Amino acid sequence: MGVLRRYRRPLVVVAATTALDLLARVGFGFDMARVVPVEAALFLATAILFAFLGRGRDAGDPAVRRVDLWLAALFALASIRSALWAAGLDVYLANMVVLVVAAVAGVWAWVGRRRRAG
Repeated sequence: MGVLRRYRRPLVVVAATTALDLLARVGFGFDMARVVPVEAALFLATAILFAFLGRGRDAGDPAVRRVDLWLAALFALASIRSALWAAGLDVYLANMVVLVVAAVAGVWAWVGRRRRAG
């Protein structure tokens, strides 16, 4: 089974999200004050979609399931960052908040995995 065929569903969702993001940017004339709230909602919707796809009964291949869940986490972080930017937080502070959230979530997942394994 080829890589493109195996990961077709995540690729289609990421391509659709990218196309919608580009459409929003062009539609709003690259006015980031108007684009960033749209990105926050779009990325949150994509994260939720990937979470449902990764947790569903028909998730199928475990490798694709892992990719779906990783993409859900990454799009959730992107949504948090965009929402903080839209709320007026400085870019570097928003990025630091996302970095801390990602680090805490990573440690939490690692500890949870170690507890289940042992």
